[in-house]
Amino acid sequence: MAVTDDLSQVLVEIMLQVGATNNVFREMDGFLVLMSVLSTIQDHHQTQDDHTAAIETTRLVFVVLAEATTNHLENSGFFRNRLGYESLGIALQGLASDPQTVDETMGFLLSLALSDFSLSGLFTSIRGAQGDDLDVRLTEFQSRLGTIHRPEVIRILWDVAFRDTTSIRYGMFKLFEELSYVSHRNQGVLSALGLG
Repeated sequence: MAVTDDLSQVLVEIMLQVGATNNVFREMDGFLVLMSVLSTIQDHHQTQDDHTAAIETTRLVFVVLAEATTNHLENSGFFRNRLGYESLGIALQGLASDPQTVDETMGFLLSLALSDFSLSGLFTSIRGAQGDDLDVRLTEFQSRLGTIHRPEVIRILWDVAFRDTTSIRYGMFKLFEELSYVSHRNQGVLSALGLG
């Protein structure tokens, strides 16, 4: 899987440097490749040491997905209408059900939804925290919360979080509360998702 990591890193660098690669990425089924990589990461990373590689590969896939769809109407429309965010949720089932990768996966989902990868550590930070300690840890991320750019990803995040029975559920409620304070748009997005 090191080859995949290397290729993903090169792809990220090329996409950042050459804007036209976004069109080629779509035309060459890049989105399908990303979903394939996400759905097979668990098969390639069986040992404890490989979970670090699985998390890094997952991060790179999310960065490529964000880069390919941010400020690119054709790509974002293509992904939403042709593949659908449901395919992203399905591709993430293995990662989301693995206790060694679920927190990072949820962080990448939040980062993709808000287009800010500095938020990726939020769920690893709150795992196991209780009461005031949980609130303090969430406060560390509060200033970075912004506008929800991809509401469909918030739905996936919600579904993953509610498979969990620990502090993550409370953390999600607090996170959504804080997101609703950021803007009226976020309030509308959260309301329209019909979470409950």
